[in-house]
Amino acid sequence: MTQQQTKKIIRYERKFLCRIGVPIGLLIGGLAGYLLQPDGWDWIAAVVWGIIISVIINFVVKVSLNRPTKIALSISPILSSKYMMERFDCKVTNKEKRKLSSLGLAIISITSH
Repeated sequence: MTQQQTKKIIRYERKFLCRIGVPIGLLIGGLAGYLLQPDGWDWIAAVVWGIIISVIINFVVKVSLNRPTKIALSISPILSSKYMMERFDCKVTNKEKRKLSSLGLAIISITSH
C-alpha cells in the first residue's frame, strides 16, 4: 500500500469509530446525568455540551492517531512481511533470504534465466 492509501484507511477508521463511539458515549452520559438529577436537567445545555464534547473528542482521536500513523508509514512493506513471517513461523528458504541490493537483484535475474 502507498502512504496515501494507509492514511486514507486510518482516516476512515477514525471517522467510523467516532461516528459510533461519540453518540453512544453521549447517550450513556446523558442518561446517567438525567437519572442522577432529573429535576436539574436542561435539554438545551445537554445538546450544546454534547456538540462541544463531540468536537473535542473528534480532535483528541485525530491527534492521538498521529503517532501510530507515522509509525505505520515509516515501516517498509518488506520489513512488515518479514515480521509477519517470523510471527507466524513461516518457513523461509535460503532463496528468500537473499539481499535485495542491486548486485543481489542482478544475480537473481541472471540465475532465473
